[in-house]
Amino acid sequence: MQTIKRVLRAVRRWRLPQPGDPQQARALGRVLRFFAAVLVLTLVARGAAGALMPVVALESARRGSVMRTEALAGVVEPLASLPLGCPAGLTVQSLLAQPGQTLTAGQPIAAFDEGEVKLALRQGKAQLQKLNAQLAALGREAPVDAAGLEEAQYAERWALEEYDRLMADDDADDEACRAAEQALTRARLALEAAKRAYLQAVEDAKQAAGTNAAEAALVRVQVSEQKKANEALQALLAAGCTLTAPQDGLLTRLELVPGQPSAAAAGLLASAEAGYRLELELTPEQAKQVKEGAQAEVTQGQTKASLALPVLVEGEGGAAKAALTLPADQNWKAGSAEVKLTLFRTEAACCVSPGAVHYSAGGAYVLLVRRQNTVLGLQNLVEKLPVTVERAGDDLVAVSGALQPGDAVIASASRAVGPGDRVRVAA
Repeated sequence: MQTIKRVLRAVRRWRLPQPGDPQQARALGRVLRFFAAVLVLTLVARGAAGALMPVVALESARRGSVMRTEALAGVVEPLASLPLGCPAGLTVQSLLAQPGQTLTAGQPIAAFDEGEVKLALRQGKAQLQKLNAQLAALGREAPVDAAGLEEAQYAERWALEEYDRLMADDDADDEACRAAEQALTRARLALEAAKRAYLQAVEDAKQAAGTNAAEAALVRVQVSEQKKANEALQALLAAGCTLTAPQDGLLTRLELVPGQPSAAAAGLLASAEAGYRLELELTPEQAKQVKEGAQAEVTQGQTKASLALPVLVEGEGGAAKAALTLPADQNWKAGSAEVKLTLFRTEAACCVSPGAVHYSAGGAYVLLVRRQNTVLGLQNLVEKLPVTVERAGDDLVAVSGALQPGDAVIASASRAVGPGDRVRVAA
């Protein structure tokens, strides 16, 4: 305020300098220097205010292709694999091959103790003999005992003959006739009981024969399995107690651990000529979005392929699986692979980048920059424009509403901005 007063007093005292008047010349110089300083300070203040404004980068809403992709981990497996059989329960001494190793027919995979193999073979042969004896016993049918029925039939015939003899004798005693009649009745009742017992015994024999037949079928399966186990032990012993590859191929899986009992399914041996497939697992959300025929870009090292997704196999809880056959003329290997799966791709009339869309409780919106005249002159002011997000992709978001293609929206800012803020637009 004191400065302004001094300027006014200087203006009132000021008059055109007279030639040769040094005092007035000095006064004029002071006034000119003051106004120059005010001008410089004003320019500096406006420059500082502009420098402190947020800097925003603009982009234009445009037509585009909205695409959503997911990065997945897939498993590459051979199309055809040969199971490696091994006698179960033998202690693994050492491993002579590892998964991922290419083997030739007869190449050793694992070593076992000779004494343990021989003992297992002896026990297997004894078990086979026991099973064969059990099978033979089940095959023998026990005859039904008919002696009781035959005795009852003989007694009935004898009682009938005695009764007929007495009835034909006119001199027979009435008491003897009644006794013979009672004896015949008892014999006939006993015969009926014997017949029933015999028929029941026949039925019981049939049921026992059916049970024995079922048990015999189970024992025959056990006999077959025991024969195979003995043959496997015999082959292992002949091979120097080492498990060998039955053919040329890639060892993709090995379930044997040194010092641990062996498993019957020792591993898998795949032939490279059979080709490979890719196994994919999708979450319920991914399974909902993806469609048959969607593109899957598969990468394994330097080997790449773009494949169409086949029909999904539904799993529990909405999850899904897919199996893709990989090109046979490429260098695939059993193991993991990176997969970029396109969940959807759609064309949209109005799109912006994901960073241009903001979200609040009231919904989605974008920020525009409008040039307006203010008391400070022409300024860039931020405006809020509500939009509806139709579909969000990796690089573009499809929106609808008042936003039109060609409208400039804020894509990024040096710091957070909101409606009404003054901003500076980056070049």
